Amino acid sequence: MNTRQSPGRRLALLAALLLVAHLLLLEQISPPARPQRASTPEAIAVSVRHVAAPLEFAPAGDEAAPARRPTRSPASSASHLPPIPHEAQARRTPSASEEPSPDPAVLPEQGWQPTATPAAPAAAAGTREPAARVAPPMRLRYEVRGRTRGIDFPTGEGVLNWRPDGRSYEALLELRVPLLPTRTQRSTGQLSARGLEPVRFSERRRTEEAVHFDRDRERIVFSNNRAAAALEAGAQDRLSVLMQLGALLARQQAPVPLGTSLAMQVAGLHEAETWHFEVQARDALQLPGGSLATLRLVRLPRMEFDYRLELWLAPELDYAPVRLRLTWAHGDWLDQQWSGTDRS
Repeated sequence: MNTRQSPGRRLALLAALLLVAHLLLLEQISPPARPQRASTPEAIAVSVRHVAAPLEFAPAGDEAAPARRPTRSPASSASHLPPIPHEAQARRTPSASEEPSPDPAVLPEQGWQPTATPAAPAAAAGTREPAARVAPPMRLRYEVRGRTRGIDFPTGEGVLNWRPDGRSYEALLELRVPLLPTRTQRSTGQLSARGLEPVRFSERRRTEEAVHFDRDRERIVFSNNRAAAALEAGAQDRLSVLMQLGALLARQQAPVPLGTSLAMQVAGLHEAETWHFEVQARDALQLPGGSLATLRLVRLPRMEFDYRLELWLAPELDYAPVRLRLTWAHGDWLDQQWSGTDRS
């Protein structure tokens, strides 16, 4: 067999060997590239969620990486702010053009509050409210007019003797009207930083009935054998309430705004119920005893046949009651107006 190859065949074989050696060298230097996946919509969505999440939420348990929130322009931020709470509004610093209003926190704990807002927050722990300012001893005289059973009765007279001694008090009201029996109300009790704390209230027309404030057992006891009522803090009777309202108003550090309301338990001869008073106006009155600037409080009827009570208190007379008017649903009324004051 002929083993000799032509020169051309040997050159072709040598070129093939060189090509194979070159390819092997390239394989060792540059590994093959990884195949690329197509960017499908699903893959894009997952990528966005993964990147955007840290912008809205802090990693769980990682206090060193607080949450970042997207910034807003001032206009858009203001439109999304929550409304200012009532407490913040009440304590907002007034501008130079505004008249400062009294702080609701200094209002008496029996229930003073603006009627248009929720109840004022309780005073901070450790603070003390100013004590009620009870009026000094005095004797108030009144002219009494009215109508009963559709007939106007002749002008009568009334006297309110107010006698506090620093620890206790006695209030005695007598109304004398021609053709009608004399009506006498008496309230006795103790004085404290909260004002009047009645112990006994009585009323006499032809006979006398009484109400006792049993503070040890926290109950109000009626002499006519009616069921006892629970005694609430700040409770008054139908005479002491006139002086208690003045004592609470007198202790205010600033004028009480109109619309302010007050609720307190008031005991009569047959029941004890909550009376709601509202400060409705500042009236300049022409009374038999002269001209007085007053603050008018109104107790609105609670039931269909209940009466309306209007009460005028005079700051220059230590918030004493200078006019009291009762109006019944059937048309009867009673009006007692201040005619003079005797100081003891």
